[in-house]
Amino acid sequence: MTPARRKRFLGPSEHTVDKKGRMSFAKRFQDALDRDEENRPYGVMCLEPSHGRCIWVFNDEGFDREMEGFGTGAFAAEGAADLDSQRDFFEFVAEFTLDTSGRLVLPARFRDIAGIGDEVVAVGMRSRAEIWAKDRWGDRHRGSKSPLHRAGGPEVQA
Repeated sequence: MTPARRKRFLGPSEHTVDKKGRMSFAKRFQDALDRDEENRPYGVMCLEPSHGRCIWVFNDEGFDREMEGFGTGAFAAEGAADLDSQRDFFEFVAEFTLDTSGRLVLPARFRDIAGIGDEVVAVGMRSRAEIWAKDRWGDRHRGSKSPLHRAGGPEVQA
């Protein structure tokens, strides 16, 4: 018997965003999402918590695992500051279901804060996908582990 494939978000892809905030969600990313009772892909999205520069997309397991990490990080302290941090974060969390065409609707508030216009790059980060404004993705700092950083060569298209 073949073992079940793990649900992972891997690789980059470029997409356009229409006037209603919809973008195609790559099939390989759809396969990493959970399925509802009607077999439609669904998950959870949120603004990247430290700077809001991109939108994170999770399946249930990935989101729950991310939330466990908050117990030892920003949400670990007790009191009003902790509650404010939680409110600030959860204000920008939303569940979603892809439409029948496999499109993800990005809420206008999320798009505005992340600077997303009509072009995005979706990047698989194993337990989540990140959705970046195409210009922000190209302008971001590349870490020392990036082949592009080490090669010093031209940009590679997603």
